[in-house]
This record gives sequence, structure tokens and C-alpha cells, in this order.
Amino acid sequence: GAHFGNYQIRLNEKKKEEWICLDLGAHKYLKGDFIQTYKEMMSAVIQSDREKYFRLVESFGIDLNKKNRKEILWEYCEIVATPFSYKNYDWGESDIPQELFKRIPLIMKEFSGGIPFDGFFIDRKVAGVFFMMKHLKANINVREIFDKYL
Repeated sequence: GAHFGNYQIRLNEKKKEEWICLDLGAHKYLKGDFIQTYKEMMSAVIQSDREKYFRLVESFGIDLNKKNRKEILWEYCEIVATPFSYKNYDWGESDIPQELFKRIPLIMKEFSGGIPFDGFFIDRKVAGVFFMMKHLKANINVREIFDKYL
């Protein structure tokens, strides 16, 4: 999860809150093609489009034909997508961070060496944000925020 000592909140020139990540190890420049494909993957997950999601995952050269791989991955994705189906998601009551944390060892074991590093990097950041939202007991429209970046 996120280490709260790595983040700072300040007011920008428009008097709006701005999150600042102080941990330089948490930064990486990703290629445009990868970012676009990852956005499409997240959209497919949110729309419950399994076939599109798995097609995009396979475009990274990940073999999904091994026993249970699709089920393991889709179960994880359904948990990640949960906040997107609510007008305002109550993170304070959420068990998503714990549910994701319980599944990570199985995913790491099943896909050992088979997950593109960039995908794992982003997933770690998403998990950190989920843990932070839980800690802050946020109640926000996740979908509205996400749609701005599609």
C-alpha cells in the first residue's frame, strides 16, 4: 500500500488541493502505446467485457491458456472495478484493499515472470491509491474522476 510519508497535500495557485508524491522510486515514464492499452484494459474491466480485457492482456504476450489463469485474473479485476459501479463509493466501509492484498500472492505465483513490469508498476500504484482512500475514508465518485482520463 501507499506509505503516507511519501505524499503531501498542498493548495495550488487556484486554491485547489494537489497531491504530491515525494518518493522518486514511485515514478516511471511509460510509453504511450502501453498507456493506451492499459486504459483500454481498465475500461474493459469496468464494462465487464471479459473477452476484450483478455484479448488486450494477451497482446502483451501473456499466456492465459494455463488452468485457472483467466478466472484468477478476472476475479481480481472484478474487485478492482467495484468502486466504479457506485455514484459515490464509501472507501471507509470498503474491504477492497484487503481483498486485493489476499489475492496478490496467488497472482504473483501463477504469473511468475509473465506480467509486464509496466502493468505491475501501475497496479501497485492503483493499490496504493485504494489503500489511501480507505485510510482517508473517502466517499467519492470514482467513475467520474476516471472518465476524465479515458
